[in-house]
Amino acid sequence: MNQSFKTMATQPKKMNIIKQVLTGHKNGLSVRKMAEMYSMSPTTVQRYLRMANEDALGVDALLQLEDPEL
Repeated sequence: MNQSFKTMATQPKKMNIIKQVLTGHKNGLSVRKMAEMYSMSPTTVQRYLRMANEDALGVDALLQLEDPEL
């Protein structure tokens, strides 16, 4: 698993937001819309999406993981 996601996994509060961003992306929401919805910068949304796309598991598999595994 991508080291960046392992680092983020130490912050369980963020895991729910990350999953929401990945789900929103999968459902066709724009980066700007997700940034507004989740009160974060578009850069942060893009970073989460980039890390997910670079992960060997892929977005769909990451969404199936439990938060501590993510």
